[in-house]
Amino acid sequence: MTGTHCTTNDMQTVEACDNSVVCVPCAGTAPPSCTDTVELPCDDGDPCTTNDMQTVEACDNSVVCVPCAGTAPPSCTDTVELPCDDGDPLHG
Repeated sequence: MTGTHCTTNDMQTVEACDNSVVCVPCAGTAPPSCTDTVELPCDDGDPCTTNDMQTVEACDNSVVCVPCAGTAPPSCTDTVELPCDDGDPLHG
C-alpha cells in the first residue's frame, strides 16, 4: 500500500468485506509543481555561456521549472582576431 515518494495522501479502494480485494490501486496526489526545487548543472548548447544551470522539481528531476541557461561571460575578455572587409575600398 505504498505509493511513490513524490505523492501525498496515498489511498486505495478495497472491498469492505475483504481488504485484500483491491478495487482501485493505490495512488496519491502529486504535489504542486516547482514548490520544492533544486538547481542542477546542464548544457544550454551555447558554447559562449558558462555555469549552465536549470531548476527542477526536487522530487522528480525530469520536471523542469526553469529551463537550462548559462551566464554570458563579460564582453571582450576572451577574444580572437579574424579577417573581415569593412567595405571601404581605400583600406581593403
